[in-house]
Amino acid sequence: MHAIIPALIATGTWGLVTGVAMVKSGLTESMALAMTLLLYAGSAQLTSLPLIASGAP
Repeated sequence: MHAIIPALIATGTWGLVTGVAMVKSGLTESMALAMTLLLYAGSAQLTSLPLIASGAP
């Protein structure tokens, strides 16, 4: 348990930052949750947010 606590703290922080960014860019909470569960890479989530917010196809 002691070995994974630092990773859990970092993962939780990244999830919070990404979730706030998703909701602030116009996604609903359910859409943000679905995006979190379906996309593996967190950087891909953040990279796609401006495209989603601008209505890109």
